[in-house]
Amino acid sequence: MQLFVISYKAGAKGCPVLLKGVLNHDWTWDEFDPDPDKFNITLNYEYRSKNPLIDFDFWNDFRIGSDAFCELCDSFGTYVRRVPLKIIQSNGKPTVKKYNYLLWRDWLSIIDTEKSDYEISRDPRTGEIEYDKYFSEIPFYEEITRFIPNLDKIGKKSVFKCVDIHCEVVCTETFRDACIERGFLGLDFIPIEEFKMIPPWKR
Repeated sequence: MQLFVISYKAGAKGCPVLLKGVLNHDWTWDEFDPDPDKFNITLNYEYRSKNPLIDFDFWNDFRIGSDAFCELCDSFGTYVRRVPLKIIQSNGKPTVKKYNYLLWRDWLSIIDTEKSDYEISRDPRTGEIEYDKYFSEIPFYEEITRFIPNLDKIGKKSVFKCVDIHCEVVCTETFRDACIERGFLGLDFIPIEEFKMIPPWKR
């Protein structure tokens, strides 16, 4: 089984290098919480973009996905809570595609700690290992230069948030092929063995 990190790819029409604009409300949820349904979200979110055209299907850095991307996740049995997001382009017109903020329930730790190369984060004062806020048995990885997955940990999941690499979205080859078949825009698929997580101060 081949796994991929879904990254954003700019360049296509409607896929800007930067998403510029103003959101009308702060989020009322924690994006890292694996229980997205516990949040009582009542606000209507609207993003006034300074970009002339928005047409991407998924941008994980902003936690935004199109209806079509969400529907594909649903079809693969992955639950993603949708918070509707209306995006107004710089010409004053709303986007053709319908968008949502994505709150994920499926989070997995899949790193093979015996085969991968990594550094675990430690408290600078005590030297003790730091652990993930919501997954207390999983250490917080500061750096991963070689990621080898333990495929036994994946089960039947085809797309999920990966705890080990700080909420990046990982998918199977089958899910990747379905995205390509549907012509989704703004998605790049990096083989997980080639993915590196380097802290900013080491770049």
